Amino acid sequence: MVVPKWTATRTQPIAVDDVIRYLAGVIDLEGAIGEVLEIGGPEAMTYRDMLDIASDVTAGHPVPLVSVPVLTPRLSSYWLALVTDIDVTTGRNLIDSMSTEVVVTDNRIRTLVPGEPISYREAVRRALAERLQEGDEV
Repeated sequence: MVVPKWTATRTQPIAVDDVIRYLAGVIDLEGAIGEVLEIGGPEAMTYRDMLDIASDVTAGHPVPLVSVPVLTPRLSSYWLALVTDIDVTTGRNLIDSMSTEVVVTDNRIRTLVPGEPISYREAVRRALAERLQEGDEV
């Protein structure tokens, strides 16, 4: 698969279950009132790492990736709209944001809300299992 250079940007993906757990965990929590709390999964990784893991979970092996510096955000957003159900405008906004590193620098939330975050691999596995249960194609 040909991928743009922003796939080298680091991020810290978080499972939806963990987002909900953190939101529910800070409601009316004295130590959270007026605070900005960062949330993220247990691993910081690049978007390329995420693609490798997702393809490994779905196909049993990583899909070969070739990074190219010429895929513009506009071209990437059209490709995204073609292969997913995301519209071009939303895709463009997502792609534009992917050149900015998003990694947690303050883990205070983990001391305020109990529980270990789910790994990216496990979150992908669960999401795919859910889609299969609903009868959707993967």
